[in-house]
Amino acid sequence: MKNILYLGFFILKTDYKDLIKSINCTSKKGYNKLFLCIRMVINSLWYGSSFVDYYNFQFYRKNKEQKKEYATMGIMYKFHNKMNHKDFIDEVDNKKTFFKTFNKFCNPAFLYTQKDMDIITTVILERINQKIVIKNPESSGGKGVRIFQVQKKENSIMIGDEELITFLKNHFKENEYFYFEDFIVQHESIANISPSAVNTIRMITLLNDENRVDIIGSVFRISVDCPIDNYSAGNLAAEIDSETGVVISGGIRKRSSCDSYHEIHPSTKQQILGLKVPFWNEIKQLVTEAAHIVPQVRTVGWDIAITPSGPIIIEGNSKWNKDTWQIPAGKGKLHVIKKYL
Repeated sequence: MKNILYLGFFILKTDYKDLIKSINCTSKKGYNKLFLCIRMVINSLWYGSSFVDYYNFQFYRKNKEQKKEYATMGIMYKFHNKMNHKDFIDEVDNKKTFFKTFNKFCNPAFLYTQKDMDIITTVILERINQKIVIKNPESSGGKGVRIFQVQKKENSIMIGDEELITFLKNHFKENEYFYFEDFIVQHESIANISPSAVNTIRMITLLNDENRVDIIGSVFRISVDCPIDNYSAGNLAAEIDSETGVVISGGIRKRSSCDSYHEIHPSTKQQILGLKVPFWNEIKQLVTEAAHIVPQVRTVGWDIAITPSGPIIIEGNSKWNKDTWQIPAGKGKLHVIKKYL
């Protein structure tokens, strides 16, 4: 019965432009479009998979037993609701509270309102000839992220091409807060693969019944000529062995029916497969400690940047994405979370 309800949700919430692209890509592999659409709906009822799950997980070429291995959208909804107490998820998901709770693990962050104009000017002055990253503190998934160079031209402070006061006035017309972080300089081995953005490690933790932290997934998120590394923006993700920190798959895009695995980065031509992520033990220690801070949120997807001096946490996600976890692996991982359900 629940899967019928999910089907209704998928019908209403699907991004059909994105869906059509996946259908068109898959049909070029010899699959009939009508057949794909019919099977897409049937699979939604059988497995709780969204319409885009059907293509991103490549269900059109998988058998029944392989499909059963996937944690689909319907299953993940139940999983996150069971693991994470709704009264505490804001501590992780909302940037305004996140950086107060987890500040010792993070890059310094600054949050101001319009009444703080003088303070903002002073703080920005300290960042002349540096980059800052401006974000919406209530958004996630890389939405609203903007990177600007702070410069001084004659007697004016510039953010990008706009004078600071003008920039702030325009900003506060549409936003309640001015939130920014210092731009992160990433480790050389990571920057060599893709310098267009700060490429992060998605580390998924779960606080088990014995109050120990299980690391249930690790993924290398790689930008492709894009200022953010978010998976939904058309970038790559590659699976990492959680024990060793070695990348064990090529990178692949979320719309996997339109892509193939990239052992070498498509733009920089640097090797992805086989990379040993630096500071791996330190990353595991970092998320293990962070996972205990808000124990009511038992499972979190941590986004970790690796600087020349070590890892820092960019953000946490209580409803971490099932796609980055399973698409690079090319197989379902329901068995990993089944024991917790």
